[in-house]
Amino acid sequence: MSTGVDFESLLRGLHGSLVSSGQVQAVTEQFSALDTDMERVQFLMKMPESGPLQQVTGGGPPRSAAASEQLRADGNACFGRGEHTAALRLYSQAAQCSPAGSPQLSLALANRSAALFQLGRYGPCEEAVQQALQHGYPREMRYKLHERLGEARRRQGDGAGAERAFCAALAAARSAPLDARRRKQLLVRLDGLVCRSAADRVKRLLETGQEGELQPEQTEHSDQNRERERTQKQGEQTEQRKDEQKQSSGTKRRREERKSPSPSVPQLPPLSHGPSEVVPAASAAVDLVVTQEKGRMLVANRDLSPGDVVIVEPALCSATLPDSWATHCYQCCARLQETVPCLSCSSVRFCSEACRTAAADQHVLECGLLERLLELDVGPMALLALRLVAAAGPERLRRQRLGRPGDTTGSGGEGCSPGQLDAARGLVGHTKQRSVADLFRRTATAVCLACLLYSQRGDSSTRIENSRNENGETTQRENGTSEQSSVREENDVSKEGSDLEETAAALLHYLQSLPCNAHEISEQVVRGEEAELREVGAAVYPSVSLLNHSCDPNVLRVSHGTACVVRVIQPVPAGGELLDNYGFHWAVQGWTERQAALRGQYFFDCRCRACTEDWAPHMDLPEKEYFLCDLCDAPPIYCYHEKDASKVEAFTRSRRAFMKAMERRKQRGGTADDVEALVNHMRVMQRVIAKPSREFNNCQEAVKLHFFAEGNSYQELAEKQPTAKSMLKEAGTTETLNCIERLYGKNKRITA
Repeated sequence: MSTGVDFESLLRGLHGSLVSSGQVQAVTEQFSALDTDMERVQFLMKMPESGPLQQVTGGGPPRSAAASEQLRADGNACFGRGEHTAALRLYSQAAQCSPAGSPQLSLALANRSAALFQLGRYGPCEEAVQQALQHGYPREMRYKLHERLGEARRRQGDGAGAERAFCAALAAARSAPLDARRRKQLLVRLDGLVCRSAADRVKRLLETGQEGELQPEQTEHSDQNRERERTQKQGEQTEQRKDEQKQSSGTKRRREERKSPSPSVPQLPPLSHGPSEVVPAASAAVDLVVTQEKGRMLVANRDLSPGDVVIVEPALCSATLPDSWATHCYQCCARLQETVPCLSCSSVRFCSEACRTAAADQHVLECGLLERLLELDVGPMALLALRLVAAAGPERLRRQRLGRPGDTTGSGGEGCSPGQLDAARGLVGHTKQRSVADLFRRTATAVCLACLLYSQRGDSSTRIENSRNENGETTQRENGTSEQSSVREENDVSKEGSDLEETAAALLHYLQSLPCNAHEISEQVVRGEEAELREVGAAVYPSVSLLNHSCDPNVLRVSHGTACVVRVIQPVPAGGELLDNYGFHWAVQGWTERQAALRGQYFFDCRCRACTEDWAPHMDLPEKEYFLCDLCDAPPIYCYHEKDASKVEAFTRSRRAFMKAMERRKQRGGTADDVEALVNHMRVMQRVIAKPSREFNNCQEAVKLHFFAEGNSYQELAEKQPTAKSMLKEAGTTETLNCIERLYGKNKRITA
């Protein structure tokens, strides 16, 4: 069994075995003759030399009760000093490394609730209390949690819920192992809280004119005695039942708000010109066109202006990158403001209980594999591919591969339909353009990942095979494959492989297609006067993938949570193609570098205007702007005709407004009117100024920074240090140093 070995070592071992047995040439010839991903997978899995690849198993780092105790002790020290944020972080880490079902887990969760309460996060505090109770918090101390729960509810305006929690605390306190004096003091305090919460509830009902909701006996003091008797008999069961049957509509609304996505996830803007009836997630201003030269592409059917929203697409499948697991939610990619740990693994964190619940079905399949996946070091596409495969399940993968009609209803995983999963399987992988060595390596990776996924045979693999079956007719064989009650066609039997082989073949397809079609989930990090994009995740967006590349793009992708918003960033006339940038921009990279990178990853030669005219990089552009000439077709630098006075006047007036808007943005962050001034300046320059243009780039970058700020954005504390950065260099304004490089150097598609 191979554990703790990275994929490169496994691959070198496989190659070494072939070399020592003199089979390299024969294996290369046989492998190169194979036509399908299934054939490649089956060929490699039958090779005895591939044994170590197929013996990779999962399993995360051991969870330690001692480590949890130490972290909790450190958290208690911080809590005692009033450092509640640090205490919360330590308590969350303690919960994450506690063995499942251990006393340390419930104690750490209870400590989290105390820190959250002190920080004024009463909704998450309530959730943490419930989690601690569910995970076996010691019965003799439960009165503490019920009292904290009641106080949290009271401060959220949930009087009825607070009253029930205080009653449960009163019942729990009667059986707490306390001396007579402490028990009496505790009961008096809790009795007072019950009385006060009941009185507050009655007062609020009277003030809001809801006297009809009061029962006569509820206004009498004797009701308190009856309540005590009832809680003594029913205890905590009453509390749990009442929590499930909320009486107040306001309480229900607050509960739904606590279950909503993280508040740090920005809202999605509406599509400009309404939704398209043809292209999913796209604007009605966009048409899908197919040509012989370019294949599928998106074209504007009307004039579009900078800022127009042409695509708003939720992620078909997404994954937070490992470097961001400690700082961002594993489900929604939001930056963590509070940490909700996974209770089964110590690898990932969530921003809320809602996200942890939403991720449960998917995460249970990968929970024990993440640490081993990091050790293998097979690149950022591995987890995304695993998620797509797990969401579909072996039977749908088989249908997809054989082109059989399948069920198009039901859940496909992570909010995507089975039809969308079929669309993802149709993404181009450029198999014919790949070398034999490249395909062999990806096949080995796919087999390794499939075996890793199926190493959870007693747990997650069974769930894959059973829960994802479309027809609900799967039974388990001893070898782990599925048997369908319906009889398959005889002529298809030879084409079919085991569930493990189907999974590996699908992984091989995705390992080819995702590097060409997946996109990054980014976050703008603002530090002082500077801003940069950082990749925090990867995702699949089928409609966004229809955008072709240009080294001078006219659209911009902005991450809103895990969704992708595509905005226009320079005027696009009706009939013009919408063009994205795949991470190689004329302003920061030379022609040779761009062409080599695009050819190596995307298998095409770029013929955009920036490439055919070989534009100079941004920093090499002249300070002077050149006006377009209506009298000749000569390059503007060689044109000696007198410039059109109206164009000069329009540019000068627009530039003046642009400079004022930039100054206002620098002083107070800017307004919608300031952004409109920037957009108008771009329109004017598109009409009168020859490209490439320094000022056009500067204006465009300022507009992009504004759009990025509307998406995932984080204000990072800046260190005190001298800065010579500015926004625009010309005419006494400022220019953001390397602004284009920061955007396009970081804002790349995820590579292999």
